[in-house]
Amino acid sequence: MYLLGVGSFISPENGIIISSSDQGSSWDVITRNFLYYSKGTYHNGSLWAVGDKGLLVNQINTQSVLTDVEPNIFTNIQKDFSLSNNYPNPFNPTTTIQFSIPKSDNVTLKVYDILGREITTLINEYKHSGTYETKFNATNLASGIYFYTLNSGSTFITKKMLLIK
Repeated sequence: MYLLGVGSFISPENGIIISSSDQGSSWDVITRNFLYYSKGTYHNGSLWAVGDKGLLVNQINTQSVLTDVEPNIFTNIQKDFSLSNNYPNPFNPTTTIQFSIPKSDNVTLKVYDILGREITTLINEYKHSGTYETKFNATNLASGIYFYTLNSGSTFITKKMLLIK
């Protein structure tokens, strides 16, 4: 693990470069899958890292090199965009929806009926990378099949849920 500058790190072992703007409370993945099997070195005040696809990273005037990191310091870094199945499913009248985003972005989570009409927007805000969950209350809706769609950037995932009253 090497320090690239204030709040930025490179991890050759994990194949990611990450950055934090809030003293490590949350982390954004800057790049990944380019540094697998790579080696990094600190030489004459500069950090150099070479990746398996010919990627060369250099940070001039790096202030320090980390040689030991707490084992769980990066547990809140998400590598994948995912939307979990709601639980319980079938449900009446509330259910929980969990999702993960790999980088900070504007996120929307919307619910649609079987005809594709938007029922509600559960989330429409900027989120840091991480895992989140929200509740959906369908007290005023009829029994039936509903869909929920997570959208972040140009990526979206849709899942199905069943309301039984």
